[in-house]
Amino acid sequence: LMEVNPFKDALEPIFLGNCHVFLQPLAFGIDVEETFPLSNYRGVTVGQLAVQLALCSEDGRLNQGYDWLTQPSDLQGRRVDMMVKIGHASKVTWLADDKSRGVKAQFRFYTDAKVRESKAVRGKSKPVFRYAKQFTLSKVTQNFINYLQTNALVIELWGLPGDGAPRTAASSGGQAIPDAEVVASASLPPADAAEASMEAVLREGQWQEERRQLQAMVHKLQQEIDFLQIEKGVLAREATRVA
Repeated sequence: LMEVNPFKDALEPIFLGNCHVFLQPLAFGIDVEETFPLSNYRGVTVGQLAVQLALCSEDGRLNQGYDWLTQPSDLQGRRVDMMVKIGHASKVTWLADDKSRGVKAQFRFYTDAKVRESKAVRGKSKPVFRYAKQFTLSKVTQNFINYLQTNALVIELWGLPGDGAPRTAASSGGQAIPDAEVVASASLPPADAAEASMEAVLREGQWQEERRQLQAMVHKLQQEIDFLQIEKGVLAREATRVA
């Protein structure tokens, strides 16, 4: 029989988490450049991703040639070019456990049928993608304006399998790093197992409600931030015109 390495990763890429980059500022000609937290399907932060979105000229120069844009309706019927840049990832927990692992970023923009992917980067604690993709709309429609005003670009981070060499005691400062869930379960007396399981279910329900409330709060704060960015950009343009 062929020996199986229990520490070896699955061969196919693994979804790690994603970030949501709101597009509304672009409808006012304001670029977005920020490091966004990456969250998995449980809402746990698994890393960070540096992203930049901006309108650009036909030859790819950022924020060039859009002096005429003061409100979203100005876009209708015009040609618009938009640049998506993915700089680097950081604090990725997937990479911390096995230095041979890799990551790649991917997303789908508007009606683009193709999933766009960055290059795969392996063996780096802070993988640098240097990804840039220019999208061109030859004639902007109201649908696209609505898309910018109401949607977010979802960028996913996927994990690539390593060679099965987990982090050792030597690489973690001389102390082994146990699996917290396994240790907790193993330390429970058999008679308390059912009670502990029920407590875990109750804690999970409470956590889900707290997560829902936090997500609603974060969404509200992000909307306020986007509005302030838009207002700042409009005021700056008005001040330039007056000057």
